[in-house]
Amino acid sequence: MAVSSNVTLAVRLQVPLLSIGRRVRFRHVRRTLRQVPPPAAVLDAGCGDGRLAHSLATRYPAASVVAIDSDANVVDANRRRHSDSITWEVGEIGSAPLPGAQFDLVVCVDVLEHVRDDGAGLLWLAQQLALGGTLVLHVPAAGQRHIRSVGAALREEVSMGEGPHVREGYAPHDLRRLLVGAGLDVQSVTSTFHCAVVRGAVDCETWMYLRRARWLKALMLPVLLAAGAVERRSSTHRNGNGCLAVARRLEVAPR
Repeated sequence: MAVSSNVTLAVRLQVPLLSIGRRVRFRHVRRTLRQVPPPAAVLDAGCGDGRLAHSLATRYPAASVVAIDSDANVVDANRRRHSDSITWEVGEIGSAPLPGAQFDLVVCVDVLEHVRDDGAGLLWLAQQLALGGTLVLHVPAAGQRHIRSVGAALREEVSMGEGPHVREGYAPHDLRRLLVGAGLDVQSVTSTFHCAVVRGAVDCETWMYLRRARWLKALMLPVLLAAGAVERRSSTHRNGNGCLAVARRLEVAPR
């Protein structure tokens, strides 16, 4: 079933009603951060509505947190909405490096699939890291499994080249190759959205958004929330609709 191309999947979950997909992504990122030493400086690269940046500032109250987004209106809204302990800046992955900034932790969630030159984008992310710093990166996977209408909408957006998504996602080996090419030491690449019930909940949420059926999502929200909570950990042996990578900037350059 065709879906109008003026409805982009990139913004499908950026609505006031709770987002199941975002809750799953953020849960995996937060769990991964348990393995990272407490940072003194944090960058949220591609902060969107600022909820993740706010979570990072709460998690690391002693750290300086910088959040960037390419949309000046989004950045202005975040400055009005969120804590002034966060520095909000207009910036774009792959543009000029942030002046004088070196971060112990860089977090980038579902942004790289919007960057046309993703190799340059990853190199830029690596350059923001202090020596020994950690990059936590989440992206959609390649070869995703969706219900028919949601999959068709994603393929249409990518093929037309007009929507925010410029690629479907990344196979784990391709993501690892890009990270190594950026000079990073890859700690892990795991799969998210690997549970069928979680994928089903997110696809239902997307389907309802595409049809503007917010009333139906409100009605089904308890079921969707319960389904989304099933997946607690990323997987090293099951393929999913997302990839979560952890990489470090080497303190000593490789020989």
